[in-house]
Amino acid sequence: MSTTAVQSARAVAKRLGWGLADQALSSLSNFGVGIMVARVVSPREFGVFAVAFSIYSVMVGVVRAIGTDALVVRFSAADSDATRDASRRAGGTALWTGAAVGGVLVLVGVVIGGDFRWLLIALGATMPGLLLQEAWRNIFFASAEGRKSFVNDAVWTVLLVPAFVIANEVSDASASSLTFAWGLSACVAACFGAVQARLLPDPRLALAWLRENRTLWPRFLAETVLFTGTQQVYLFAIGLVSGLVAVGQLKLVQIALGPVNVVSQGIGLVAVPEAVRAMHRGLRRLDAVAVAISVLVGGGALAWGLILGLAPAAVTSGLVGTSWLAASSLLLPLSLYQIANGLNTGAFVGLRAFKAARRSLAVRVFASLAQLAGALVGVAVDGARGAAYGLFAASVVYLSVWWSGYLTERSRFGANEGSDAPARRHSADASSVT
Repeated sequence: MSTTAVQSARAVAKRLGWGLADQALSSLSNFGVGIMVARVVSPREFGVFAVAFSIYSVMVGVVRAIGTDALVVRFSAADSDATRDASRRAGGTALWTGAAVGGVLVLVGVVIGGDFRWLLIALGATMPGLLLQEAWRNIFFASAEGRKSFVNDAVWTVLLVPAFVIANEVSDASASSLTFAWGLSACVAACFGAVQARLLPDPRLALAWLRENRTLWPRFLAETVLFTGTQQVYLFAIGLVSGLVAVGQLKLVQIALGPVNVVSQGIGLVAVPEAVRAMHRGLRRLDAVAVAISVLVGGGALAWGLILGLAPAAVTSGLVGTSWLAASSLLLPLSLYQIANGLNTGAFVGLRAFKAARRSLAVRVFASLAQLAGALVGVAVDGARGAAYGLFAASVVYLSVWWSGYLTERSRFGANEGSDAPARRHSADASSVT
């Protein structure tokens, strides 16, 4: 391997490390917030806070779809001036969305009153900062500056401690006061992100950004809805067919397999930007990146599944509760399900690099329908265990569809083995792909 290749591999590994570290920090921070709130408020108040966090989580997916996803696929390999200009518009879209949604939340809070009044007002008032802070993560990784994203998340995490202490001292801790403290600290971190990036997001450019990327963001948004909604739908359907015990068993094993999601999301922060840069160096380089990503995520799922499977039942039950003894029979099929999902990650990332939003959405629709069919047929045959094996069977089917979609898009560019020009031409013209 040449010196240049070694240096390039080290640079990619370093960026991957920042992605994993940032996602681990973000996940631990969210976990810590949940624990801190749960310790100081009543169960009812914690439920109210959970509603606020759920609204925020939904809006994070929306802002990624309409704002920063297009930035990542179009500008990760662009020159710095173009990337900065696009970052200003994408960040402005996050601010604009946060202001619009935040205004609605405040208005609804004023109108409805009750337990949710001050919660919605607090969340709405800080929503612009919450969404901009999240946008900085993708902006920094698109610019190959993952370290800045980690630092920004660290700043938010550190600020949470005094913010929660002050909220508790100034008034009795409540879901609304803690939500405001959480959101306000995110606003400070968002302002710090502007200092790090040395640019100011411009919400006046949001509509122009949406028009410019109209062939991408509607399909990205539809994918986000399908991805986040499919699991909720099949869990609800399983509950109707087989009861809440089956749902609880599935959910418990999914929680136990949660660390795989941290790995997947951490790699995901880096994967699409790296795939876009690889495509600029040639399609064979993109192939290598896509395969490597699948191996990393799928291998991580395999490793964690083995750790859980080989751990003594007493240890696992001590971590997730005595319900594990009844749910543990689902570990094998759900681990295989996660492995298969990990193996399709590279194909998804490759389609993002090709800006093939239409094909990616079509595959996502197929995958969602396959999951629903597999879960429902499985639960009808053998309860929760059947649903788990049905999900695994579905994942094997759509794994091949994801990679077939990737190979089809690859062939569209007429690239022979080792020919780079088609990839470069395509990368330069985002509007050509619908």
